[in-house]
Amino acid sequence: MSGYPYGLRVNPFFHAPVPSPEVAKALGGRSWLEARERILQCVKEMKEGLSRGQEGFSVITVVGQPGTGKTHLCLHLRALAKEVGFECAYVDLTKVERKDLRSIYRGMLDDLRKTRFFERLKQGLIQRLVEMAEKGDRRAEKALLPSLLDRILRRRPRELISKRGRLDAQLASEVLEPWDPERREGVFRLLLGDVGWFYGPEELEGVLRRLKIVTSFSCTYLGRPVLLEVDEVDASRPLLDGLKALINDRPPGLLLMVTLLPSVDIQIGREDPALADRLRRATFLCELSQPRDPEEMWDIIRAYLRFFGARMAVEDESMLGDFVRFLYADFGVREIRDALAIMREAFERARGAERIGEEALSEAVRTVRPAASLSDSIMRMTLYDYHRILRTRMRTPEETSSNLAEALRSLGAFLVETGRLAYCHPKARRIETPGGARQFRSVDVYWEDKAGRVIVLDVKITGSGYLTKQMIENVIDIANHSRVHEVAVVSNAVCPLDIRPLKLRAVKLSERRIADFIYFSERYTAWNLTPDQMSRAIELVRELGIELA
Repeated sequence: MSGYPYGLRVNPFFHAPVPSPEVAKALGGRSWLEARERILQCVKEMKEGLSRGQEGFSVITVVGQPGTGKTHLCLHLRALAKEVGFECAYVDLTKVERKDLRSIYRGMLDDLRKTRFFERLKQGLIQRLVEMAEKGDRRAEKALLPSLLDRILRRRPRELISKRGRLDAQLASEVLEPWDPERREGVFRLLLGDVGWFYGPEELEGVLRRLKIVTSFSCTYLGRPVLLEVDEVDASRPLLDGLKALINDRPPGLLLMVTLLPSVDIQIGREDPALADRLRRATFLCELSQPRDPEEMWDIIRAYLRFFGARMAVEDESMLGDFVRFLYADFGVREIRDALAIMREAFERARGAERIGEEALSEAVRTVRPAASLSDSIMRMTLYDYHRILRTRMRTPEETSSNLAEALRSLGAFLVETGRLAYCHPKARRIETPGGARQFRSVDVYWEDKAGRVIVLDVKITGSGYLTKQMIENVIDIANHSRVHEVAVVSNAVCPLDIRPLKLRAVKLSERRIADFIYFSERYTAWNLTPDQMSRAIELVRELGIELA
């Protein structure tokens, strides 16, 4: 199958509302990057405490509306655990039927097993036993089961375990955990490979004890704190009781990260003020929202492209960045999910091409948000129609001039039909200019209002930013030497005051406003104007600075 633009083998933008663990490795946007760094700083501080023999406890609270990247942040941190040096367990409460501490604990164990946590923990126990034996602990050495030959050859403890891979689990557990019977039992079960023991307790107190053993073992034998991510917390009573008990118990080496909606945050405040206070006074409180500006939205999109290895030239990044900024600022695409959906559709439409073109981007918007319109379009023109008009009817200054002039004549015909004008000439018209440089001058648009006033408009679209006197000499003659009541030059450029007479008005239209006029003309000539668009057509007249009698 053909690849995607910029050398991509896969579409970098996911389809599901919740990202996959692989996709979540990409992270962009100032808010999310800042949140990641703050959370990693909490991890670093706890690791530094472990090196000093201190097993701390932290709470991290992340609040945000749906679609603000809470789950993405959780999965991204989970992907960093191995590299940074901490254990991470992600528990999605939307997939848990019974929401209480027992379910959270079991979900934590399930996720830790995916990273071979208990196998690594077992190796950590054996490593500690070997170290104790090498330092002269006779009972630790005896737990490694040395034979008579091993003693004669004076084999080192490390050789014994690597050679045979067996030991006395009961004695080893007594050596490693001599004081606490339950911790000793935990070591014994780990050495036997019996992970099921950790799932055992049903009651709250038992769950807390086992959870503390898991986190403490991780710190003691692996030197790694545990980040427990509890995603989508709600205000159900068993869950609130369990979270409060967990926070009050302060398991050593645990960073508890909870994510919740603002509405749930408020509800917890009503249901359990004490717990709400603990969550609000967390080690780190993060409030996520949608991207704050177009640049942050583009940074998120660019992070996906870079993560998946897009090979983009400077002009490619510039074009795509401008499009994303346009989506945000002018088309009202402010939610991450909407932007990602549009980008995914655009990449699918451009599959097989070297780069994404405007047509693919425009079609993607039309597919994902078919009814949405440009925020400042008088005619409520969709982005698809805007880009279509740019591509097919505004390609050159000459083409734009011709189509805008035709649109102004269509507007005049509409005003005649609705009784707001007396007459509109159907095409360009010559105006007599006695005393001027020429006897007659031509203009693009000729209107007569119901009071008998003559209004003429001439379109001058240029590739430069200014009109020159030579460009508008026809309307200068009309303004100075005709009986026309009102003369205006309609352009996309500035018409300096020093080159035009007082009677001549200059109307400067933006590219988008020109497209508005052309869009109106298309709808009018196709007999497809809605009542709302008919009323908006009057606003187009005001854009020209014309007050009809």
